[in-house]
Amino acid sequence: MYQISSIYSNYTISLLIFTIKEFMDNTTFMIFDILTCHLGHEISIHGLTEKIREKYQKGFYKNIYDKIKKLSKQGIIRLDSIGNSSIIRFEFQNPKLISTLARCELTKKERLSELIISDLNHIFHQNTSIESASIIDSEKNQRLNRIELLVIAKDTNGIEERLSQVAKKYNIKIDTLTLDPKDFSEQVKSPEHNQIKEMIMDKTVIFNQESYWMRIKEINQDGFKIISEKPIHPSKIKDEDIAYNMLRFGYQEIGNESNAGNRYSIETIIIAILLKNDARKTEAIPIIMKKNGNVNYKILSFLAKKYKKESTLLGLLNALKVFSDKKELTDAIMTMNGIIETKADTNSINKKMKLYNGDKSG
Repeated sequence: MYQISSIYSNYTISLLIFTIKEFMDNTTFMIFDILTCHLGHEISIHGLTEKIREKYQKGFYKNIYDKIKKLSKQGIIRLDSIGNSSIIRFEFQNPKLISTLARCELTKKERLSELIISDLNHIFHQNTSIESASIIDSEKNQRLNRIELLVIAKDTNGIEERLSQVAKKYNIKIDTLTLDPKDFSEQVKSPEHNQIKEMIMDKTVIFNQESYWMRIKEINQDGFKIISEKPIHPSKIKDEDIAYNMLRFGYQEIGNESNAGNRYSIETIIIAILLKNDARKTEAIPIIMKKNGNVNYKILSFLAKKYKKESTLLGLLNALKVFSDKKELTDAIMTMNGIIETKADTNSINKKMKLYNGDKSG
C-alpha cells in the first residue's frame, strides 16, 4: 500500500515553485498562487512580495513589480491606488484571466502524485454533473495521511463509494464535501466566516479548473466581494464569540446583545460547541438548528466527521427530528448510518425546545 509520503511528490523548494515550464514562469506562478489564496484581501505589491518570500523563501521586489506592471498592461489584473500603495485586484472582465488562473491550478496540480490524481479525475470525468473538484490544503493533509476534497456538483451519483475505493487502494483517508453550485455560491457570498471561505484560501483545483474560476467570476460579477478566510480550528473560537453567535441564532440564555463578536456560520459554531464539551451549550444545538432554516447539513456532517464529533451530532440530530420533518435533516441522519450514536438528553432538550417555541414541526 502507498503511504501519503509516496502519494504526494517530495519536491524541493525549487520544484515546488515551478514544475512545468509550459504552464507559466516562476514569478507569474508565485504571484497568482498568493493572490488566489487571499481573494478579497487588499494586497499591495510590497505586501505580495513579503507573502511570496514567506512561502517560497525567495522573491525580488523588482521582478515582482515588473511582472505586476506587465500583467496590468495586459488587463489581467488592475492596480487601484489607495494612499501611497497600489492594491492588486483580478480583472474578471478580461477573458484571459480565467485561462491564466486555470494554468496556475494546473501547475499546482503537477506537484501531486500522477497516480492518485489520475484515479480521482477518472471518477470525476464519468459524472457529467460535477462542475469542479479541488484538493484542500494538500501540504498539511499530507502529514495527516488524508486528502480533503471540495466537489461542486449538481448530483454526485454515488461518487462517495468510488472515492472510498481509491482511499483503500492508497491506504489514505479521503474526506469529501460535495456542494450544489448554488450552495457553494451562497457560502462564498456569506458575510460570515465559514468552512467554504476557508477552503478556497488553500486549494488546488484538479478537475475542470476553468469551470471553478468561471463560478468565482460569476459570483464576483453579482457584485459580491469574495473574501477567503484564514482557517481557524473550531476549538480555538473564543467563548464570547460562541455566546454572541448563539444569541444571533436565537438562543438567549447565553450572551448579551451589547457584546458584539465575530460572525461565524451556524455549522462552525455547532462544531465549536461540541469541541468545548459544554453540556448546557450542547443541549442548545437542536434549538438553534430548529430556529434557523439555513443550516447546511452537508457542511455540518463534513465538519463533524473531520473533528470526530459524528456520534454526538447524530444524537442531537435524532433529538431534533422529533420537532422537524425537514428532508435535509432526515438525509443527514441517513448518511451517518453505521455511526454509534451518543444519546442526547432528550428530556432537557424537549423542555428547552418548548420554552423557545421550537416545538412546532417544520
